[in-house]
Amino acid sequence: MNTAKQRPERQGVKDFGGEREMGRAIMAIIIHILLCFLIMETTTAVETVSNSGKLFYSSNIHWEYNDRLYDSRPGGSESGSVQPHDFVLKERALEDSAPQFSASTDPYSGNLGEYSVDEGDMEALLSLKKAFIDPYGTLWDWTIENSKYICWSFTIVCINHRVVAIILPDAGLEGTIAEGIANLSMLEQLYLDTNNLTGSIPEAIGNLSHLTYLNLGVNKFNGGIPPAIFKLSELTTLNLGTNVLTGRIPDGIANLKKLKLLYLDSNNISGTIPKAIGKLHSLKFLYLFANNLRGSIPNSIGNLKALTELGIFNTSVSGTIPESISGLVSLQKLDLSANSLEGPIPDGIGKCVALEHLVLSINKLNGKIPASLSNCASLKRLKVSDNSLSGNLNIRFPSSMEVFSAYSNNFSGTLPASLANCTKLQLLDVRKNRLTGELPDYLAHFDQLRVLSVGYNKLHGGIPQWFMYLTKLQVLDLSNNNFTGSIPSNIERLQGFKIRGSSQVRGNKLYADFIAVIKAREYSLRYLLETNTILDLSNNGLNGEIPTSIGSLSSLRLLNLSRNQLERKIPASLGEISTLEQLDLSKNNLSGEIPRELSVLYSLAFFNVSSNKLCGQIPKGKQLDTFDVTSFQRNKCLCCDLFRPCKEGNQLQSCNNTCNQLHPCKDKEKHNSISKRGWLSHVDEKLSLIALGLGIGIGFGGVVVTMITWDKARRWVVPPNTQPFYGVYRFPK
Repeated sequence: MNTAKQRPERQGVKDFGGEREMGRAIMAIIIHILLCFLIMETTTAVETVSNSGKLFYSSNIHWEYNDRLYDSRPGGSESGSVQPHDFVLKERALEDSAPQFSASTDPYSGNLGEYSVDEGDMEALLSLKKAFIDPYGTLWDWTIENSKYICWSFTIVCINHRVVAIILPDAGLEGTIAEGIANLSMLEQLYLDTNNLTGSIPEAIGNLSHLTYLNLGVNKFNGGIPPAIFKLSELTTLNLGTNVLTGRIPDGIANLKKLKLLYLDSNNISGTIPKAIGKLHSLKFLYLFANNLRGSIPNSIGNLKALTELGIFNTSVSGTIPESISGLVSLQKLDLSANSLEGPIPDGIGKCVALEHLVLSINKLNGKIPASLSNCASLKRLKVSDNSLSGNLNIRFPSSMEVFSAYSNNFSGTLPASLANCTKLQLLDVRKNRLTGELPDYLAHFDQLRVLSVGYNKLHGGIPQWFMYLTKLQVLDLSNNNFTGSIPSNIERLQGFKIRGSSQVRGNKLYADFIAVIKAREYSLRYLLETNTILDLSNNGLNGEIPTSIGSLSSLRLLNLSRNQLERKIPASLGEISTLEQLDLSKNNLSGEIPRELSVLYSLAFFNVSSNKLCGQIPKGKQLDTFDVTSFQRNKCLCCDLFRPCKEGNQLQSCNNTCNQLHPCKDKEKHNSISKRGWLSHVDEKLSLIALGLGIGIGFGGVVVTMITWDKARRWVVPPNTQPFYGVYRFPK
């Protein structure tokens, strides 16, 4: 169709040759302008490299790597590697580690159209290409034929026809690094991170005397750290993290006097942390986590006055936290968690006045939280969970605090009044301590609070009405305390439990390593999305009815009201919470029938209404059909045609045999006649004096023996302790 339209136009042009020539001239002018513009842009890029000394795109690549590293935390357990949870490079780190080039002259001599590379460098590039497996064709332009224009490539940077940078992060490369890399004698930057490279790191890298930036992280390199690397005296950044490296950290690391960033994390490095590491006076970032390091943290680490971030978590280091750490006056982030450290937290840590993140969880620390921490005015995260710390919490917390996690310790007393200044708090987790008293009213002003976990303490009083002012609250754990009274009827005002769908979630993740009891096991929630909601009021003295308004919490995932004294009916409005995954109402005094509305909860994975006074037929449903007898047992007169043949309306229906312990369904007349027989109708009914006397005389001994010998009966009388499960719970998408 287009051709048919064009033909008459071409025929009409035959008589206008002058206009055709004019069109060609205009086209030539346009092409000339585009070429000039291209040359100007090229010149600008070249000047950027030569004058400012920074790769104009390398920062973006580095940011991309760190964003990926940060976001991969929740999935880190799948690969078996531990990702840094509190350590993410900030802009200042990139400024310090930005590629710097020594050349100050024009990178290209003579004609700008000549982008050739030194012959020796070209041979080295070809040897590297030969050793690499390049499934995505990233190195397509690394050829002899293209040697005159190789410096146009986005994978390398040239100055004066010499290769000064190779930039190949996340390129899908496999294979090894060729020894021929030693011939790139002017190389200053080498980015090969986030690939699938294997083999050992070649000693030939030690010949690159101008190298300032070496990033081989997130690969599969094995063997030891080659000593030749420590000859690179100009090196400012060394990233060998997330590989399979073994052996020790050599003392020769002290030769890298200009080193600012050192990443050796997530390997199989063993031995001790060398004292020589204290000679790296320019060091700002030190990551040694997720290795097999042993021994103590050397006192020499206190000599690193420029250090801003230190991560030695998830190793096997022991001993005490060195007092010399108080000399790290520039330190902003310190993570020594998941080790075997013991003794007190040094009081001198308060001299680290720039401290923002302090993570000491999962150790054997004892004593008190030092009062000197009040000097750290910028402290945002304080995590001391799973230790043996004791005393009260009456220290002056900085108002900048956003996360305070102290679960599983021996703290006593009440929640301190000094917390009232921490209005920016997003997470308060003091589970499994010995705290007493009531929940303080100042918590009502914490409008940023997303997680409040005070379970397994000795708190008492009623559930305060001011909870309804915490509009961002999405995890509320008051379990295993002595709370009494009723559940507030206006519970629907908890706006944090009413976020609908992923369209309203803007990636607002809270990285907290929060521990939650899910299905009677403890799970680690590495981070929380706004839709990850938990309401746990179990094992208290709550009474009254479950408010119907609870059905308005439309994004609630886990609801546990078990082991209370709740009465009356199960509200049918629970069937409106389509996101519900766990519903535990067991061990209460609930009566009536199980609402048929619950059969539409298609996300329900755990359901328990046992040990109540429920009656009637268990409703059918896709999820309700999957639960066994333990979810319904020990009720007044529950019956179900899912489990055995039962008579309902003069018709027999076939049922599964897994619920033989439940009552069969009976017609109403037969049920009513049985109920009139008094104590003979149900065990839960009033016993006659005769049955009571026989029970006291005969049953006492049997009850005692049963409690001692029968595990199930013992767990019925004594609430079971939650089983620690060192896994990561992921909410379904």
